[in-house]
Amino acid sequence: MAFHFYNPFDFNDPVAYAVPGFILLIVAEFFLYYRKHHTVTKEFYKDAAASLELGIGSTILDLGIKAIAVGYLLWFYQFRVTDTLGPASIQEF
Repeated sequence: MAFHFYNPFDFNDPVAYAVPGFILLIVAEFFLYYRKHHTVTKEFYKDAAASLELGIGSTILDLGIKAIAVGYLLWFYQFRVTDTLGPASIQEF
C-alpha cells in the first residue's frame, strides 16, 4: 500500500460543473418570458444580470476563501510537531 499526499488542487467544484446548466436555464427563462410577454423589458435584463453576478460572485468568493485557507495551512506548517510522517524525500514517492 503506497502513501499518497492529498492534492488540494484536485477537487470537484460543483459550481464549475453547474455553469453550463446555469446558462441554459437563463436562456430558457428568456425564451419563456419572451413567449409570454412578446417583448423583453428592462426588468428581464436586470434579473439576468443579477443571476450572472451572483454566480460570478460566488466563484470569486470561493477562490478567495480557498486562498485564505491555503495561507493558514502554510503558516501552521512551521509549527509542525514531527517530520516523520510521510516519505523523507521526493524520490520515495
